[in-house]
Amino acid sequence: NSGTDTQVHCDEYTWIDGITYTESNDSATFTLTNENGCDSIVTLNLTINNSYNSQDSIIVCDGYIWNDINYETSGIYILNTNTINGCDSTLTLNLTVNYSSFETTSIELCDEFNWINGITYSQTGVYEYHTTNEDGCPHTEILNLTILNPDSSLSIENITTCGSTYFWNEEVYYESGTYFYNTNSSYGCDSIVTLNLILNSNDSTFNSVTECDEYTWIDGITYTESNDSATFTLTNESGCDSIVTLDLTINNSDNIIDTQIHCDEYTWIDGITYTESNNSATFTLTNENGCDSIINLNLTVLESYSENDNQIKCDSLTWIDGVTYYSSVDSISFIKYYSEKWNINNSDASPWIPFMTNQVSSGNDEVIITGDGSSDLGARIYFNSSNLSQSLTVSNNYIVSLKVKTSESINLSVNDGANPNFDSSINVQSSNYTNITIPFTAYSISNAYLYVHGLSQGELVYIKDISIREVNENGIINSCDSTIYLNLTINYSSVITDFVTSCDNFIWNNQELFESGTYSYSSINNDGCTQTNYLELNIFNSDESIDEQIHCDQYTWIDGITYTESNNTATVTLTNSNDCDSIVTL
Repeated sequence: NSGTDTQVHCDEYTWIDGITYTESNDSATFTLTNENGCDSIVTLNLTINNSYNSQDSIIVCDGYIWNDINYETSGIYILNTNTINGCDSTLTLNLTVNYSSFETTSIELCDEFNWINGITYSQTGVYEYHTTNEDGCPHTEILNLTILNPDSSLSIENITTCGSTYFWNEEVYYESGTYFYNTNSSYGCDSIVTLNLILNSNDSTFNSVTECDEYTWIDGITYTESNDSATFTLTNESGCDSIVTLDLTINNSDNIIDTQIHCDEYTWIDGITYTESNNSATFTLTNENGCDSIINLNLTVLESYSENDNQIKCDSLTWIDGVTYYSSVDSISFIKYYSEKWNINNSDASPWIPFMTNQVSSGNDEVIITGDGSSDLGARIYFNSSNLSQSLTVSNNYIVSLKVKTSESINLSVNDGANPNFDSSINVQSSNYTNITIPFTAYSISNAYLYVHGLSQGELVYIKDISIREVNENGIINSCDSTIYLNLTINYSSVITDFVTSCDNFIWNNQELFESGTYSYSSINNDGCTQTNYLELNIFNSDESIDEQIHCDQYTWIDGITYTESNNTATVTLTNSNDCDSIVTL
């Protein structure tokens, strides 16, 4: 059999025939023996790709950019890379860097000077002549020429400088103008030197800037606080210093946590209605300084619930809705509110008690506390029965919630009725309403209070939307508003009156009664209600009498017996007018 051995290599390849090939080849063959002992002819299909080598010799002035690198010194530089066929590619740069040159000549003489460029100069100045040096690079000749005019010839100095003064020939000049000075040059030339002086003033300006949080100025510094002392020197149109003083006002952005606890759902300022707790939502407003006010939502969503209040009562029930029911009812509903135990009119300042002579006023559904400097304690409001729709429970845990804004900075604290909790004071520094929550344990139902302190003179504090809610030991609100349905069965009390006439006595309710009268006792009827049993009792007495009889021989008495002997023991019972026994003794 036969086959093809396809090979791709760079520069050269030594095949199984032991030959090293340096060019592509598709004709070489080699005979092997296959597994059957027969010839197996292999044909070589070889592609030779060549590596690439190049060498550039470059002569430049001052520097040369090769392969994105700036080379400023002579040398041999090598770049190893790959060709498109994957073979080695070596690029060699043989670089010769020659350099530009400068030479300065200072000359002072009278009248004029004929320089190497063939030009005759008659005025003092700095002159340049550009040519090429021996390496073929730019060469600059610089002439610092001073011309002193002999024999009263005229020398003029035109000076434009910065500042309020100029010192010339041991004189101080304060104004722009033309000035003269008689002297001799170093070459012995008489010279009248004329000074044409222009004094340009340095200037100073203020750069007033108002920014939020931070500002990077022209000095490259990032300022995070207001600054009115930083300076930076520029050059004005006259070439003089222009000193700029920074007048920077840094207003801070607000980062506020809006703590909300609601039942079932809550629509926030972002317009989204949340049905689950959320502590990641944010919303950006603009505060009164024009900076961002980033509001972070800390929302706890609790579930409302409903329950059935199944009642079986006797005669009537006064329910939690304040209504007295006298008959059975089904599915009467009542909403039990937990969200606002504090029932206070935010436009009423009267529950607030100021410290010292600080002022408390109200309006627009908010209370306003004004500091007059008499005390840093602003005002307080008690959590007592006058201000709450229901009293606190001693030793229970609560959260007081409110919204606060201030013109400067204040602290809010709760005195729990036992000790002021200064350690739990909350500082407020926001010109926008901020939601504040303060947890506390009530140790008194009359002496616990919320108070504002850290108040400075002239400071205004605005407070609204105060509420108190009970929480468990973990700080979680015990319950949301609940709907309670009344299913009421009214059973009725009963009254039974027995009218009884009896002789001598009567047994009733396990009592033996001997006198007429009205008697009663209470029991439970079949519906479980009170049954009042009355007895109207008339007692009539039995009577006894002796029937005296005297007869001869014999006597037949009312009992029908004929007595033949005297007798004083026989009796007969009759019925008297009251239907009671009337016992007659013979």
